[in-house]
Amino acid sequence: MHGQDAEKVAADIAPNPFNQALVFAGLDDKDRTLEALDRMAVLGPARVGRALTFPEFAFVRSDPRIKAMRRKVGLPE
Repeated sequence: MHGQDAEKVAADIAPNPFNQALVFAGLDDKDRTLEALDRMAVLGPARVGRALTFPEFAFVRSDPRIKAMRRKVGLPE
């Protein structure tokens, strides 16, 4: 999948931030992956915590924004 194709897929699944995060992770786009994951905060700690365990998001786990997001939803840092 090319970058532009992935952009279209991400736009088409706009209501689902988890799927968007997966697409952006596949593009190795750290900022947009984190933005999409942050939009998941409304789903609560269980959903966010589970999403963060996916191997696709390993490249963002050390980012300080993950720590802030975990705190935001009430997960341990």
